[in-house]
Amino acid sequence: MLASSSIPGVFPPVTLTLPVDAGGIRETHVDGGVNMQLLAVPDAAFPRVDQLVRPNGHLYVLVNNTLDPAPQPVSRSTLAIMQQTFSTMVRSNAAEAIDSARRFAGRTRMNFQVAMIERDFDVPYGPSDRFSPSYMRALYRYGYNRAIANEAWR
Repeated sequence: MLASSSIPGVFPPVTLTLPVDAGGIRETHVDGGVNMQLLAVPDAAFPRVDQLVRPNGHLYVLVNNTLDPAPQPVSRSTLAIMQQTFSTMVRSNAAEAIDSARRFAGRTRMNFQVAMIERDFDVPYGPSDRFSPSYMRALYRYGYNRAIANEAWR
């Protein structure tokens, strides 16, 4: 968990020692969003994926992020600029992955739905305090209320 929330330049990477045979391998890890936001279906893994997927199936993608955030000022400090840059790259990567999953669903005649934090969620998010209890409670209430109103999936 610690490695998965380790944003480069904000939180230090986490070194893990994995037991292998008589010794061990040490690996350093950071937030997985650096590499990939989601992997819904890897087209390259299936030579004839359209024959493996049932038409009228469902592909649901849950994104724990706002892909279209409201504009906000960024202070001219190195850390703030790095945080905003990383956040923008993560959002762009997530949007691209969602679009790829949507295209896959279309090719295979699957229903596609995505749930994400929409622009109307206006509780401030502090990248340096990613697990703020007040933020997490507000986010939970937001998701719960959207689900109750049948507005979670789009």
